[in-house]
Amino acid sequence: MGLAYRALWNDDRADLHSAVSKTFLYWASDFPSRHDRLQISEPFVLDTLEVEADGSQVCAARVTVYNEESSLSVNVSTFCCQEDQQILVEADLEAGDSLEPYRNVVPLLIRDLIDDGVSDGGRPRGGVLEISAGAQPVFDSGELDGLVDQIDDPNRTVGLVLLMADLLDFNKKRKDRLVEAGVEETQATLQEITNVTQIGRGRAELLAGFLAGVAVVKWIPYEMVSAAQRKFDPVFAGNGESTSPESEEESEDWRLSLGRVRVYPVGIGAEDRSRTYHETIVRERPGVLVDEIRSAIEPGLIGLRLPDGLLAARLALELEVALVQDQEIHGPPSREVEFQDTSELVAQLREDLEKLRQILPVRELEVQELREVNAQLLEDLEVRRQEVDEVHNENERLISQLVSLLSRQDDSLEVGQPKELLKNVSHVVRLARADLPLVDIPEAALRDVQHLDSGINARSDAKKVWKGLLALHCYAQAQAGERTYRDFEQWCKRSRHVFAWSSNPQKLAMNESNSVKRDPLQRSARQFPISPEVDPSGKMEMFPHLKISTGSQHATRLYFYDDTSGPTGRIHIGFIGPHKQVPNSTT
Repeated sequence: MGLAYRALWNDDRADLHSAVSKTFLYWASDFPSRHDRLQISEPFVLDTLEVEADGSQVCAARVTVYNEESSLSVNVSTFCCQEDQQILVEADLEAGDSLEPYRNVVPLLIRDLIDDGVSDGGRPRGGVLEISAGAQPVFDSGELDGLVDQIDDPNRTVGLVLLMADLLDFNKKRKDRLVEAGVEETQATLQEITNVTQIGRGRAELLAGFLAGVAVVKWIPYEMVSAAQRKFDPVFAGNGESTSPESEEESEDWRLSLGRVRVYPVGIGAEDRSRTYHETIVRERPGVLVDEIRSAIEPGLIGLRLPDGLLAARLALELEVALVQDQEIHGPPSREVEFQDTSELVAQLREDLEKLRQILPVRELEVQELREVNAQLLEDLEVRRQEVDEVHNENERLISQLVSLLSRQDDSLEVGQPKELLKNVSHVVRLARADLPLVDIPEAALRDVQHLDSGINARSDAKKVWKGLLALHCYAQAQAGERTYRDFEQWCKRSRHVFAWSSNPQKLAMNESNSVKRDPLQRSARQFPISPEVDPSGKMEMFPHLKISTGSQHATRLYFYDDTSGPTGRIHIGFIGPHKQVPNSTT
């Protein structure tokens, strides 16, 4: 089993065990009306147990949600002692199964638990953060000051998400229609600003619903955006200007501008581990945004060491469920055995139970320690990724300076610096068509580019696609005279050109594998459009490609044909799009 979801928070309600059990059972009974494609097992609720001499008590419940292909085990535990009361919700998924069918199952349960806690005066909170099932608007500077303290507080046990209002929600056409209908212009403008507020608040509520119990969503309305930027924007100097003008493109990725989202994970520093998501993602890809935020927060949540009482609740639940399942499989003992040796059976059962009670705590601690090690490894990996990104950014800055110096001596290098800030792949294609004449990009070569443009890596992909097209253009320039290099790969390896593409196999492939070439479907997927000057049919099989990004079926690929020694003397791009459009045996 793999831990797929975890939420832990405090709740001060009287008789917490009974209250949570009631909410859990109501959620389970109402489940079929909310999820028509999933089924749910009979809920199991453990009797309340005392776990410490001081009177601390635990209770736990479990249910299994399933479809024809997979299942999700949902566990709810409560722990009450003199100092504190906590609710823990965990969901375990069979290893290798997809969480997609169960995306909203656990958040719905958590929203019910939180709503009931709020209405009953339980004051649900994640350490120092009051939590709710919906978004929390920030209306004054005092609340912003409080957020600064909460971000850095080590006792915070839930993530924190800031969502900025977005002026692009302002619909000028709708305002103009109001004016045409006789509404005074100022009033029409105010009415549309109200609509903007409602749209932004609705977006925040939707995000908060999917992140219930995992993160608190703070919504920053338009009138508070400037104040929030001064406090939370890492490159905001207080005068509306970037603190690093020479690295404007890199800092733009971190600006907390209108419409963007900033995430502060659990148990780690604010600025060094926060993440910012572009307004395009927030507006157009809410599902992607939720997945990215959960991935960012997950290591800290999984790595949280649970109180001993909650571990005891889980242990007791495992024992009871195991007994129930054993009876379902083997049935109750026969009447003959029951009458002949009931006392011996009872004694054996107690002995087995005692062995389980001794083994399971050790197992549980081992699992928890492994989760903590895994969480630490994920955090270390993220730190290393950031270090690599910093090296790449510094390398790009130095290359930019070098190009600037060289371009004073060689005008042909000036094209290496795009005249505009690169936004997405479509933007790069427009620039390349204007500035890179030795690279031909037909419209039919662009496949599913809208997903790249609105994806979480839109700006990163844009930079890399520009570098790839620029390298191909410079290679074509070098081949225009005396042909010095066998092909693009050799040019990248030997030319030492400032714009050469990496020849690493993870970045460049001049051919496809034999398994791809032998498969008719995979091979036909690599028939791409090309200029009739090269092939009268307007199509050509292309195998050389740049690996713009890696890691999933959504990774970006760029396929090309080298005609530098042919009739056009150009590079022809046959495909720019997600890897899933050109599948191989691993996708």
